[in-house]
Amino acid sequence: MYGANTLSNNLRNHLVKLHDAVYKPMCAEKGWNYPGSKNRQPTVGDNRKNALPPFSEATFLEYLVRFVTADDQVSISLQILKIC
Repeated sequence: MYGANTLSNNLRNHLVKLHDAVYKPMCAEKGWNYPGSKNRQPTVGDNRKNALPPFSEATFLEYLVRFVTADDQVSISLQILKIC
């Protein structure tokens, strides 16, 4: 029995580290993705990392402008200036 808060990633890491000789053949038999195998599906985090361009000053400024524009920060700044 496992606790309600037990995560499957922690269980997989445990099985790979301490019971690999049994776990790897079981994954092949059941058709499960073995951790670290080449055919695993990319995670959302993997996709986000791959979608980001390399860091540069120009890229940073472009994304900053997009954020300020989309988050309507410009109008808030103007309202604060009018109050002062």
